Amino acid sequence: MKYVSAVRSRAGAPRCAALGERAESPQQEAAVGALLAALSLVPLTPASAQRAAAVQRRLSAAGQAIGMADSLIAGICLEHGAMLMTRSRKHFERVDGLYLGIMD
Repeated sequence: MKYVSAVRSRAGAPRCAALGERAESPQQEAAVGALLAALSLVPLTPASAQRAAAVQRRLSAAGQAIGMADSLIAGICLEHGAMLMTRSRKHFERVDGLYLGIMD
């Protein structure tokens, strides 16, 4: 089963949420919408928010803070023991215990 975090899905937003950028065409936006519709949504729960806060505290203390959205995504993945597929290796490889799948 493949999932998308509630943080990245941004339901209804006029962006290619899965790509983190604006759609280049209505066709691209429709394709991303179809992809997101085929994925199961993983919500941000209190437990995953606590994990995200711990990630943010640890990285901030080390002078290596990542953005709040990235911390929330990491917290969700850590809570569920899920692999994170990302192009943002630089940010997420700092998170202890996070299982990364790198997209090229």
